[in-house]
Amino acid sequence: ERIGVFRLVEKPQIKTILNKNITFQQAAEYFLMNYVLHNCTPSTFKTYNSSIKSHLSPFFGKMNLHNITQQDIKNFIEFKLIEKVSDKNIRNCVTLFGTMFNKFMEWGIVESSPYNGIINLKKPDKERIKVLSEPEIALLVQTAKERSQVLYMFILIILSTGLKRAEVFALKKNDINLKNKKISVNKTLYMGKIIESKVKTTIREVDIPENIIFELKQTLKDIPGNDFI
Repeated sequence: ERIGVFRLVEKPQIKTILNKNITFQQAAEYFLMNYVLHNCTPSTFKTYNSSIKSHLSPFFGKMNLHNITQQDIKNFIEFKLIEKVSDKNIRNCVTLFGTMFNKFMEWGIVESSPYNGIINLKKPDKERIKVLSEPEIALLVQTAKERSQVLYMFILIILSTGLKRAEVFALKKNDINLKNKKISVNKTLYMGKIIESKVKTTIREVDIPENIIFELKQTLKDIPGNDFI
């Protein structure tokens, strides 16, 4: 008779990196081993690891994490287009970049993310990924504010959190935790219906940046019960 032997393995505790000179490569390895390895599927770990090693680290690797800007992301996109990397792979890399910086902010490694303000667009060739400049962001936000308060908040949330359009449409009042400054993303809008997320990697909490806390609080005041925001 075979007797199964079980061994308890203590999950390592995440330790915040306080080194202000940390490079992207160092932060990427920390992200893989302290977050992806313990919270994602093996296939996701393999995909993320491949994207980081093949695309992100060769370009951003030696850069100081705190000095990476949106212009660097633009340069990365242009470089990958020159390399004939597919638009899908480029989009996936840029999205992963944003996911990484969200975790870096959550851990207190950085205070802001250069990913904020990036919009993936389904357009031909080189225009499929559009990185908005600071003046473009300011103009977009100001124009939306003049047109409609609802449109203004919608765009402000997307630009500030990186949430997908369908995810913002599905947000309800109870998904917003102003006290902990978190947004719970657990559903999406698809074909006119709200779909509850079943995939672990799509169910997540996103930080609410300080710059939208006040206006989001004012918006929530006018929403009855647990209605859609």
